[in-house]
Amino acid sequence: MSKTSLTDIEVLERRAKRRMVSYDYCEMVWREFGSGPPLLLLHGGYGSWLHWVRNIEELSRFYRLVIPDMPAHGDSDPGPDEWEAEWVAEALKYGVERLVPENQTIRAAGFSAGGVVLGPLAVALGDRLTHAVMIGPNGMNLPYPPLPQLRSVTRLGPDATEAQIADLHRYNLSVLMFHDPAFADETAVTVQMRNVRQAKRNMEHVPRTRVLLKALPNIRARFAGLWGQHDVFVGQYMKLRETTLRTFQPDADFRVIENAGHWVMYEAPGAVNAAILEMVREQGQF
Repeated sequence: MSKTSLTDIEVLERRAKRRMVSYDYCEMVWREFGSGPPLLLLHGGYGSWLHWVRNIEELSRFYRLVIPDMPAHGDSDPGPDEWEAEWVAEALKYGVERLVPENQTIRAAGFSAGGVVLGPLAVALGDRLTHAVMIGPNGMNLPYPPLPQLRSVTRLGPDATEAQIADLHRYNLSVLMFHDPAFADETAVTVQMRNVRQAKRNMEHVPRTRVLLKALPNIRARFAGLWGQHDVFVGQYMKLRETTLRTFQPDADFRVIENAGHWVMYEAPGAVNAAILEMVREQGQF
């Protein structure tokens, strides 16, 4: 699969059906692609719908994709001065109820912090949610390895050029989000710069909570776990992720994508798209 170009992002922008949902004085922007059964996609922290830029085209061949910019991210409003993952889940549930007819069931996938939020959202949606794919989350009180030192934009100073800022983000992506630094390409850097500039509040604390762990025993949907083999947020603790998920659903589908890092949907879109389609497939579908 060829790498996504900036032109492709512009094409997706034009193809997207933008929907607005206001919850608790927070106006959220949602984008929809394709048709068919609804598949909800949740981005990660300091992210937006563009975390899925290399997946939308393929997944929208089979599903009606419903992709929010979560509160305080992308084009959505900040929301309350203080909010936690559970409040975000309530806001997303409200949006889903207004965008998806009540007679339709839902599938969902959440990346990183979005995978943590997917926990309480899955509980709130109850039987309406049939499948939940959690991609690289924590929120389960599991250990992290030491993380790489990132470079700070503020240290560049007020006179930093766009090229200098882009180089900084390219470096940070290469050490934190990807296994192969070559994937910190022009598109990835542009997405990251846009996401960071639009973020009104960070979700850095969300993965270090127990939000997902508390939700797992109460999720009625079938859930699955998907990680990049070289996810820097996991390191030597991959087996703990599998064991934790299977404590609550012993037959949970758990997969590791080889030669990929944390932003696995961008680095290995073909493998991730195929995995998601298999993980959310109903018996006899396709």
